Amino acid sequence: MPFEKRVPIRGKAEDRRRTEPDLKVATVDQNADSTVAAVWEGRRCRGVQTVWHTRENAKREKALRKVARKQKRSGRPVKGERSNAGLWRYISGLDTALAWQIAAAILAWAVAAGVQVLVFEYLRPYRPLRGLSWSRRVNRKRSYWLRGRVLERVRHLALCQGILTVERNPAWTSQACPRCSHLGERFSPGERAYPSGFRCGHCGWTGDANVVAVLNLKRKWNRTFRYPTAEEKRAAEPSRRRKAGAAASREGSPETVGANARSADAPAA
Repeated sequence: MPFEKRVPIRGKAEDRRRTEPDLKVATVDQNADSTVAAVWEGRRCRGVQTVWHTRENAKREKALRKVARKQKRSGRPVKGERSNAGLWRYISGLDTALAWQIAAAILAWAVAAGVQVLVFEYLRPYRPLRGLSWSRRVNRKRSYWLRGRVLERVRHLALCQGILTVERNPAWTSQACPRCSHLGERFSPGERAYPSGFRCGHCGWTGDANVVAVLNLKRKWNRTFRYPTAEEKRAAEPSRRRKAGAAASREGSPETVGANARSADAPAA
């Protein structure tokens, strides 16, 4: 049954950022296998929360590989007919349920922490790179769609609680050092799989790359993030090509995102 709920909104997020220095803000970084959120009160970080969905991502890719094998055996699809309808319903249901689970987990944590503004990355320009197999390319494309669904559901649920949702440009958030702002490099602790670690060659700071992203996203919210200069980009380019190939293939290149990304405040309802 449809119903209406009157929610008091004190003002736009950008206006409150200028007038309330101790505003409680949560920055959220969405990835293929996890969602990381950090709560801030002024300049102090009050906690970090991670929601893992590695298993669901693997289930989706497994189902897509099965679709590819069955389609290869049956030949060219018939025009006007949907092949593997049962598998596609399973994949769609998996994504829908996962989007609600992630959104509910983020919002429950934000409400418990007293968050007033949620800051997400503007991820719509992301596209999977060429050269991948069909199942991996479609899996990454659906992973990017999933992030948009999570944002849409969080925006709706958060507004019902009087929490505003904004987006910021994600360029260089996971590659700039949160201590000295110099470009670092991503690496894999076991020298295999996804490079989830971060190391700064200037000050020696090391940590998780997803945590680096939420730390820098707070600086994007504060408008204090320092973008790398052209000299720093040229100096870091060989290392990025050698070490961060897997990260670029999963998450897209920061130059493409930086050229197309924009900031958008949620409507005040």
